[in-house]
Amino acid sequence: MDYSSELSEPILTDKRSSSVQLVSSELEETLSNTELPYFHRLRRATWVELKILFRLAAPAVRWWFTF
Repeated sequence: MDYSSELSEPILTDKRSSSVQLVSSELEETLSNTELPYFHRLRRATWVELKILFRLAAPAVRWWFTF
């Protein structure tokens, strides 16, 4: 069996169009805002990260509980 063609293809592919780039700079803006106290920035950055992680993990958690 020749697996060379399978190994040359990427495992994960982007299903969106390459012309559409959804980039959020909210985290970077939060961390670089020196007008806010350090712990306030840290709390905001943590919230931004948790929102992103929730969106990424929700399908996996949902799949896990279907068994």
